[in-house]
Amino acid sequence: MSLLVYRTMIRFGDPGLASAMGTIYLLAMLAIAFVAVTTIWRPGKDT
Repeated sequence: MSLLVYRTMIRFGDPGLASAMGTIYLLAMLAIAFVAVTTIWRPGKDT
């Protein structure tokens, strides 16, 4: 998905903004995944 953002912005002729948006999107997805994993998967913790 971040590559889709990158390619779309490159098409408009702004590679700097494309790199920034792709990186921000990737970091946001990593943060969401980290929160989801820590919320759902708690080994050793009793319910």
